[in-house]
Amino acid sequence: MKNTFTVGSQYGHIPGPPVNEDYAILIEVSSANSSYVKGYKLWDVDNSSEFIAENKLGKIPEVGSKVIFHRTPSGWICFPENTLCYVVDTGDSGGNRVGKRGKFDAFGNFVTIGDNVPLVPFDANYHQNQPPWKTGRIYAGVDFGSKVYVYLPGYSEIVEYKGITLSGTDISLALDYQGNVVEFFQIFNDFWEYDGLNNTWTQLASGPPARWGHVSCWVTSGPVYVFGGYDKNGNKLNDLWRWSTSGGWVQLADAPKRMADFGWSCDEYQGDTLMSFWGSTGEYLIYGPNDDIWCEGTSHPIQSKSCFGGYGYFASGNEIRYDFIVPWQPITSTPGGWHSYYYNDSTGETGWRQDLYSLGGDPIPVYRNAFSKNGRYWIGGKKLNDDSVCAQIYLLGDTTTTGTFYTDLPTPVWGAACDRLDIDGNEYVLIFGGVDGNGNLHDETLFFSPNYDAVVDMAPSSAPAARWGHTITNTIVISTNSYLLYLFGGRGK
Repeated sequence: MKNTFTVGSQYGHIPGPPVNEDYAILIEVSSANSSYVKGYKLWDVDNSSEFIAENKLGKIPEVGSKVIFHRTPSGWICFPENTLCYVVDTGDSGGNRVGKRGKFDAFGNFVTIGDNVPLVPFDANYHQNQPPWKTGRIYAGVDFGSKVYVYLPGYSEIVEYKGITLSGTDISLALDYQGNVVEFFQIFNDFWEYDGLNNTWTQLASGPPARWGHVSCWVTSGPVYVFGGYDKNGNKLNDLWRWSTSGGWVQLADAPKRMADFGWSCDEYQGDTLMSFWGSTGEYLIYGPNDDIWCEGTSHPIQSKSCFGGYGYFASGNEIRYDFIVPWQPITSTPGGWHSYYYNDSTGETGWRQDLYSLGGDPIPVYRNAFSKNGRYWIGGKKLNDDSVCAQIYLLGDTTTTGTFYTDLPTPVWGAACDRLDIDGNEYVLIFGGVDGNGNLHDETLFFSPNYDAVVDMAPSSAPAARWGHTITNTIVISTNSYLLYLFGGRGK
């Protein structure tokens, strides 16, 4: 309530120190009659200014009781005979915002009472004319019987990002409907090499412009590619960059579409390498690195919160398939599987089809999970049903094998990145970064061993800053002693 009435609800809903410009203030009554109510604002910086409001309904509140003054163009008004109450926002109904009255029990749980009633915001002006409603949020309000007038807090859902640069650091400001800064974070463009043989991180030359939600990918025994993502303003990107040990960073041709939060695959066909990228809203692009040429494929049919992982391979004869995995389709809650775009060189036939591989064991449906690009590991993520954070480590099955559950992560996280590496013939998965259920960013360097079904914190002497939305990738097909991995970008505090 302190944030709602004083810290978070100033004129224009700009959070800051308590000032006497609130649309709604909580008052301790000092005197009253049937015409007016006087009192001092709770939580004021010095509690020195007495406020006076017109008594709209004539009931005389007791000295020392708490009432709410509402600011209007003609001055403060008070409805002292109406009951202060709590309501929980239950969403839209028939074009109106509705909620249920309730109270907190002895254990701090909110218990609803009765049916939905219309909710009306006291304030008239909001950023972009959007009151900051949020389903599940509990408001304080004044009960008028047929409706409840509520005092909306100063923060809401993130609807846009604005970028600034401070001392060479890219900062992204996350804004709500009212234009308030809900959070801010750094966007990285640092580039790191991890040596699994010696357990060391080495920072290399900075990469492309800062971003998160991009992909990093590789071609057989070749360079690292970075494509797409979000910039500091929240805009999707379409630039493509290549890094190699000999040539450093080189910008290549821009893609015909901007993409972020998407997956990729790569394979060679008749001596030419092709890379494909698919987005969460149907985008499908193909890139030929040998010729630096893009083409736009037929939009894929799957709409999902995340499309992560996959690879291309020859299916049979003259047909090449570029496959990707949709971990779960949140609209239908139906298990995902392999979804293939195929091209038959003999007939010229193309199209999309679904080949449901054996997932086995029904993995927890998640999104923003770490995904090993050449190993089909799902690690962590947010559960689709309630957005809680998951600790699972799961290896997808294929057409001949079922999926495998391994030991859980030591701390559930989402937004981490991972990829496979090999040390002396033993397979490991490097896991770095992510966000836990309390919103804390992580910077542990974790090794997962499928052979021993164990996760170990390698605790190197130095490591990249904690972050999420970054990428980790190899530069070669997994083989004995392919122990170098590369991390790029992401977002952190």
